[in-house]
This record gives sequence, structure tokens and C-alpha cells, in this order.
Amino acid sequence: MELRDYLQFVRRRWLVILSSTLLVVLVAGILTSLQTPLYASTSRLFVSTPQSKSSAAFQGSLFSAQRVASYADLLKSLTVAQRVVDKLGLDESAASLASQVSASVVPDTVIITMSVTDPSPGRAQRVARAVADEFTNLVQELEKPEGKKRAPISATVVDPASYPTTTVSPKPRRNLAVGAILGLLIGLVVGRAVDSSDRTARSASDVADATGCPVVGRVRHSSRSFVRAHAKGSALQARDAEAFRMLRTGLRYADVDHPPKTLVVTSATPGEGKTMTAINLALTFAQTNERVLLMEADLRWPRIAAYLDIEANAGLTDVLAGYMNPWDAIITHKVDDHQLEVLPSGPLPPNPSELLQSAVMVDLLATLHAVYDVIVIDTPAMLRVTDAALVAAEADGVLLLVRLGKPSREQLAEAASQLRAVDAHLIGTVLHAPRSDDTIDVDS
Repeated sequence: MELRDYLQFVRRRWLVILSSTLLVVLVAGILTSLQTPLYASTSRLFVSTPQSKSSAAFQGSLFSAQRVASYADLLKSLTVAQRVVDKLGLDESAASLASQVSASVVPDTVIITMSVTDPSPGRAQRVARAVADEFTNLVQELEKPEGKKRAPISATVVDPASYPTTTVSPKPRRNLAVGAILGLLIGLVVGRAVDSSDRTARSASDVADATGCPVVGRVRHSSRSFVRAHAKGSALQARDAEAFRMLRTGLRYADVDHPPKTLVVTSATPGEGKTMTAINLALTFAQTNERVLLMEADLRWPRIAAYLDIEANAGLTDVLAGYMNPWDAIITHKVDDHQLEVLPSGPLPPNPSELLQSAVMVDLLATLHAVYDVIVIDTPAMLRVTDAALVAAEADGVLLLVRLGKPSREQLAEAASQLRAVDAHLIGTVLHAPRSDDTIDVDS
């Protein structure tokens, strides 16, 4: 994976990653708050020999260095702990007290650092002082030769037990930092697992592999604002308009000898923006001063009249039912110095599929094909009803709109298969990656 792939993965699964991180940090915070605060009282002891002659002193220092590691272990022994328990009259076992004592040797010295941890700072100091005292006494007892008054080695307290003012455990900052790192790692692993099991089409390669046809356009825009600008005759944002101009150019060169005149725009699933894409594409063709018709063959969930803010009391259903000729149902919609002719859906019929596969529909498309330079037909989503496949069979070409991150690869494959089953010419797919300000109706 390249860096861009990792960034896209994080963008897709940021909620999983963030949730995992916050959850683990929350758990770490709770566990930290439940821990009993511990204080540590520290004391330092010096191990020495009493010889005064230089040679004896040197030998004594070597002897002390050899013994000091053993003394560090002796400080944590049950023997010392039991003496402290007896001395202070503590209500706990020697083993429990010994677990509170830690000792270490300062490297290359005969100094031992000893500390005692306890929930009470005062008790920690008393126990540390008692441990140091009992330890020095025990050293004298163990090291004093039989019949001698003095031991050849002794331990002396050089730094008395301190009174602790801050806790040594728990460490909230460290615990929360570790929790954040651990949560982030867990989030990445979980997000990756979710990503691996996700069959959603998220890239051009996913779409191409699923449909078996090329990507002929990429629309990265706010569809609603683009339509609104067209409807009001105002200037379009360059980045919105350029995407459709590039798509228009690509369609003209899809087949130079026989460029498609009748284009069906559909999608695999609802909510991918195919209605607004059909409108924008038709408006873009109209800007070249060609005679363009936008037909609404979505007889179940029509949206075109509302998006273009036009009155549509009659439409395609009236024509197919024989109540009206097409020229009376077609509405001219002007934008700037250009005009787009629109055939809205008309009243909702009880039998949309029967109307769209009727001989009247075939004859109507043939009649319109002879008059218009370009006909853009908006149809329902492929996997919702069969209407799109019925119309696509009579058109010159089909554009399958894919909103990245919405349909699965299996849904795209099924939509492409249905189009091929009726011998429709699937020109290619148009990728729709809307900006964050885009809001698309469920059936658009």
C-alpha cells in the first residue's frame, strides 16, 4: 500500500479508529482512578569496612563491593520484614511487607538505595526507617565473627528515610498515553479487518473490475448547488462545470463514427445521484447550442421538475397513454443564452414497466431520435425495478453512475449483467464522489 492508500483507509475508517482509541483511553482512565495512590519513602545506605591501613582498606573495599549485591537482596528478605513487623507492631504478614520494599545498588558503588511504598506517606516513612535500622543490625549479626566484638563490614544509613509528598503510582499521564497508543493500534487493526470484509466499491479499479467496463468520467462536485445554479441561470463554479464538460467530450469520442445520441443515465442502487447527473449532463450538452432533450423515464420517483423548478402538469405518461402528443408535453427551459427541452414524467401511472416497454415508447424514442441531437434519459436504479433495463434496450448507450462508497461490487456486477442481458450498450461508468456539502435525496 502507498501512503495515499493509507490516508484513504484512515479517512474511511476514522470513526472506528477514533472510537477504539477513546474507548481504550476511557478504560485506562477508569482503571487509573480505581488504583490506590502509593507513596514511596527512600533511604540510602553505605556498605563499608573499618580497616584503616591502605592495603587493608583496599581489600575491604573490594570485599564490600562483592557483598553489596547480596545486601540489596537481604533488604527485601522475610527476616528483615518480620523484624520490622514485630518492632512496629504491624497487622500484616512479613511477606506482605517484604513486597513493599525495593532495593538496588548504585552502579560501581557500595551504596544501596532502598524504598518502601505504602498508601500512607507517614507509614511509608516509618517502615522505611525501621527497615534500614533492622537491616544494619542484621548485617552486624551476620558478619561478626565468633568471639569478635566488631564485624569486618557494616552498613550505615547515609540518607534517612524521606517523607514522600507525591505519589509514585498510579501515573495518569503515562497510563493515558499508553492507552491512547494501544487504542490507536487496536483501532487500526479493527479498521483494517472491517475494510477487508467490506465489499463496497471505493475506487475506480473496484468499479472497473465489477462492471467490466471503463470509467468514462469522474464527477467530483456538489450536485445540488450545480443544478440550482443552472436553474437560476447563474454562473457555474468552474470545478463543477469542468467535470461535465470532460464527460461530454469523452462521450463524443466514445464512438467517433456513431456517437451516441440517446443516453440512459442510471445507477445500481438508489441515492447515488443519477437524476442530478442526468440533469447536469443534459445542461452541459445544451451549452454547445445543440438541440437537447432531457427525458424523465423515472415514472416512480420523479425529481427533475422539482430540481429545475418547472411546472409539469403533463409529461411522458400522458404521451405513452395516448392523451397528448410529445410536442405539447415538452417544456423549454432556458439557462443563460441556451435552452434545454424537458419531457417530465407526468402523472404517476399504476403500471410504469408496461408503459416503458410498450410499442408506443419505442416509436416515441425513434421520433425524438430523428429530431434531437442529444437525448438524456433519467431512469430508476437498476436493482430497484426493471424500468431502466427496458429503456436501455432501446437507447444508443447507457451510463452507469457509481457513487463511490455506496454500492457493493456485487451490486455493480449485477447491474452490468442486467444491462448486457437486454443487449444494452454499456458505454461506461461515471464515478460520483460528492463534496462534503452535497446532500442527495434517497431516490435521486
